[in-house]
Amino acid sequence: MILTSLFWLAYYRFGLWVSPSGVTKRAIDDGADDVFPRQTIDKALLSEIVRSIRRCSRYVPFASCLTQALAAKRILRSYGMESRVKIGVAAKDSSIEAHAWLEVEDKIVLGRVAEQARFSVMTSRPHILR
Repeated sequence: MILTSLFWLAYYRFGLWVSPSGVTKRAIDDGADDVFPRQTIDKALLSEIVRSIRRCSRYVPFASCLTQALAAKRILRSYGMESRVKIGVAAKDSSIEAHAWLEVEDKIVLGRVAEQARFSVMTSRPHILR
């Protein structure tokens, strides 16, 4: 799991440096139209994936919350588990702060922050964050 996590973290980190909006859109849309039989969530595997992403993100420079969420989504998808990347924004002083997190069965599994409720989820197309 460590090598897989490192690979996908590095893949998305590099992609976000080169083409931030393109990579984000493709990664979030990836498989959005696929029809999977609903898989039962393997909580032990989910926990292992999240733990691995958190650990490995320390070794990938600038592995942001978005990088981590995209990598975890990709790994979960390879196991047939459905997840959603959420990107939110919040006002902070005179600027805007953004944050990304990953949800499985409408529960945040990666990227929870103390003041989560202050982030408004961004999307103009509801199906994009499936």
